[in-house]
Amino acid sequence: MKVYFRNMPFTSSVDGTRWSDIHAAMACALLGGTAMFTADFALVLRLQSTGMGGAAVATLIFCATLPLVLLAPITGRMADRFDSRALMAASGLLQAAAITGMTLADGLPVLLALVVLNAAGTAMLSPTVSALVPAIATAADLPRAVAMVQTGTLIGMTAGPATAGFV
Repeated sequence: MKVYFRNMPFTSSVDGTRWSDIHAAMACALLGGTAMFTADFALVLRLQSTGMGGAAVATLIFCATLPLVLLAPITGRMADRFDSRALMAASGLLQAAAITGMTLADGLPVLLALVVLNAAGTAMLSPTVSALVPAIATAADLPRAVAMVQTGTLIGMTAGPATAGFV
């Protein structure tokens, strides 16, 4: 028996948990967190090395956090109404475009705008992945599935600053 959750077929609870889908959601959460935090911390290091002060760094952190807060109601509704695959792909493309633009941009205002776009991609990905997990895991497997996705997010958030140091 198949259910179509946001136009995406997943095995229902009757058929059991599809761990391959849980692993894919975990990978998306890991990559999204890593992309955002690598870019943000690389820019913090760049701003500090070019002599920008604490105000520039604080503004960057503010620009990276604000979209996550302001877009949460909108992206939550989007996760309920649109195809999850399209939202995940759009999130990845938005983050990739923003990070590519960061490598080419020089001015602080442009970098801050790209940080906002990168955070908007993360804001789109988080509720989409979170909404998928209960639909593809059985009630008995749900705690483990949620923990796996949260672990992916936390590993990404932890790996991001370390990766930024290497970049």
